[in-house]
Amino acid sequence: MANTDPFELDSQEPESPVDLEAVHKKLAELLIDDALIEQVCKRVRGNAIGVLLYGSWARGDASATSDLDLLVVSQLRADSGMEGKLSLSAYTPNQLADARATLFGMHLARDGIALHDTAGRMAEILSTFTPPDSQKLLQRIREFSIVLDLPREEQSIYLPGLCQVARYLLRTAIYALALRDERPCFSVEELAVRFNQPELTILLSSHPEQYPAPSLGVLDDLRQRLTEVVGTPGNNPFGSLHALIVGSSTSNPDLEKLATLALGVDESLPYAELPKVIL
Repeated sequence: MANTDPFELDSQEPESPVDLEAVHKKLAELLIDDALIEQVCKRVRGNAIGVLLYGSWARGDASATSDLDLLVVSQLRADSGMEGKLSLSAYTPNQLADARATLFGMHLARDGIALHDTAGRMAEILSTFTPPDSQKLLQRIREFSIVLDLPREEQSIYLPGLCQVARYLLRTAIYALALRDERPCFSVEELAVRFNQPELTILLSSHPEQYPAPSLGVLDDLRQRLTEVVGTPGNNPFGSLHALIVGSSTSNPDLEKLATLALGVDESLPYAELPKVIL
């Protein structure tokens, strides 16, 4: 009997070889640099259920410094992360389905351009996505902000990871504000103009060469801006980052995942490193 729930996916979704020639052609039509296209083709070579271009290159507002955001959907979750200007997020079909009613899922469905889609399966998943509730999203961001509530000594130790998490939460909160105003937008540059805060273009950049180097001053600035958007977060009831990770592992796994990323293991946040979309 066929599944009636669109998110109750088969354990083995069909895959097909990615047509690299077609991928190259589609990306070239968007005037993407040949070297970057070749890098993409190397990463998506083989079988997949879907390959999706999203972000600034898909929207048509990319600049010379813009990253190229790519989503690969396959049964075996490949490595995710940053390679130069290529940001690759890899998910299984079920992990992609978990992005329903999230801001990231809305981003994919709204701006994404399919480069490969076996039997239209990726499009089928994306077509069922709905926007999140903006008020609930802002509240969820506020709850996650307790990750940043640490003693000054720990803030210094985990500074790179904490700045990345704070940047992710603030960027998501700015997107949520635009959604609340019924003017959804996923361009930091456009939102910086809309909210009359030009510094957001640099502060919220996802590229290490552009955003400010981690410092306590940068962290304080990000936290203050986040508080102005979502309100004052609660206190970290566990007192330290490691205690928060352990204490929330059962009661709030999403918080535990975000707190683990705050350890600063990798500078690429968030989608490429989160096995489950949380916002």
